[in-house]
Amino acid sequence: MERREFLVYAGLGCVDLLFRQGPVGAFSFRKSRPMAKVGFTPISPASTDDLILPPGYVYDIVIRCGDLLGSKGPQGLEFFGDDNDFIAFFPSSDHATLIVNHESVNAVHRLDGARKLTRDEWIRAEKLHVGLSKIRIEKKNGVWKYAPSKLNQRVTASYPKIEMTGPVSSEFTSVVGSLANCSGGVTPWGTALSCEENFDEYNLSVKKGGHGWADVASQAIDERHCGWVVEWDPDGTIPLKKHSALGRFAHEAASVRIGASGKVVVYLGDDGEGRCLYKFVSEKPLQEKMTRQEKSSLLHTGVLWVADFKKLEWLALDINRNPNLKANGFKSQSDILMRCREAAEGVGGTPLDRPEGSAISPTDGSLYLSLSNHKKIGNFHGQIIRVIERGDDAESLAFQFETFLVGGSESSLSCPDNITFDPKGGFWASCDISSGSISKKPYAEFENNGFFYIPLSGKGMGHAYQFASAPIGAELTGPRFTPEGDTLFLSVQHPGEGSPVDKLSSHWPDGKQSIPLSAVVSIAMK
Repeated sequence: MERREFLVYAGLGCVDLLFRQGPVGAFSFRKSRPMAKVGFTPISPASTDDLILPPGYVYDIVIRCGDLLGSKGPQGLEFFGDDNDFIAFFPSSDHATLIVNHESVNAVHRLDGARKLTRDEWIRAEKLHVGLSKIRIEKKNGVWKYAPSKLNQRVTASYPKIEMTGPVSSEFTSVVGSLANCSGGVTPWGTALSCEENFDEYNLSVKKGGHGWADVASQAIDERHCGWVVEWDPDGTIPLKKHSALGRFAHEAASVRIGASGKVVVYLGDDGEGRCLYKFVSEKPLQEKMTRQEKSSLLHTGVLWVADFKKLEWLALDINRNPNLKANGFKSQSDILMRCREAAEGVGGTPLDRPEGSAISPTDGSLYLSLSNHKKIGNFHGQIIRVIERGDDAESLAFQFETFLVGGSESSLSCPDNITFDPKGGFWASCDISSGSISKKPYAEFENNGFFYIPLSGKGMGHAYQFASAPIGAELTGPRFTPEGDTLFLSVQHPGEGSPVDKLSSHWPDGKQSIPLSAVVSIAMK
């Protein structure tokens, strides 16, 4: 059998092969893709410093790093942050609201490079570039643009105060700011869930690959306040919250589904080599008669579970349900949630190959999950799996799974990251080959990172058809379709990443000798 077919066959009964592939993960062979009707002319891998699209498609810049929002925060005029990632789209009668994550900092040192700042000033500037942005956008002459407004808002690492909900609120009722915001999700009541990911990189010394905030004692962050899921209401009627019941780890995404009894289920991946898949199940069911505030409060209480792919069951990370937790030295539910990784490992959660993007199938409710790679064990290209709950009930404690796609030459995709469905049920995936690995073995054939359409059935099932190629050093993140499917929003994140100011590898989006900037783009879909 072909390698992909073999792993699909093995997926329901050979977890050690699936998640500990060893050198087979690096095995690669070029094979022509079957012809499939995908609605566009697929492009070839490219190394061009631009956002390349199929013939007939163009992109427009919606907003870019440094653009003023028209609002003022506690530390001055607010601006769109750096390394934009997740995008949530909320339409209204005459405009729409975007909530966008800002994962890290790349542009700040280039934009302020001419100024002689102290280390303390640099860190203050970095703190204003991370977090989230909430912006109003308007469609004029068929093109989406942001509208500067006092209603636009920022969340940075320095402000505002955010309510802490759930068991950990007994230790601190609120925290200041948010950072390391990667992917996210949208709730049924119309709010955005923003996931704090690699928070442990910020205090870490620059010499060890971190941002060195702890090198200036007054700028160090309390890491207990980070690594949570943040809820932000585009209307502002629900206060900003961090939901501790959803656990603390390197959150990548939050995919929401309603269970058979009406309980809210949130699937959560921990982006790290050998980390786990979780799900939160609310204590009470969602009811239509509830106010939006009451619906939001469903994320305050419930049970967090971790997936065991060997026993094909969910294991409770609840001190009253799982005696193994007390036996492993956990003193309270707050302690478990603060140290989720240790708790998951202690009860037998299955280590996976970097759980990243996730998406719920609109047709059958199954969960698609990207496992980006695990280079330490030889899995260089990753895979996408599909998790099917028993009885198709998200509240079930048993599940099955299968491998939908194995990364590499055969599928034409490597290191899958963000995934999403369009309004017609089409499946899309972006790639995250690290900027230092692009154009190097074993990734050379894929060239710049891309965005792909992947048929779920038919001749092209499990094969990726490239729709977009990112500028040099960038990745394409946060894909979001409008409800009508006529527009695709993409984040072009960190173009020119890793290149020094005097030898920039990218000048996107303005070209010539300009500084590369992250930006949100809109693409009109046919």
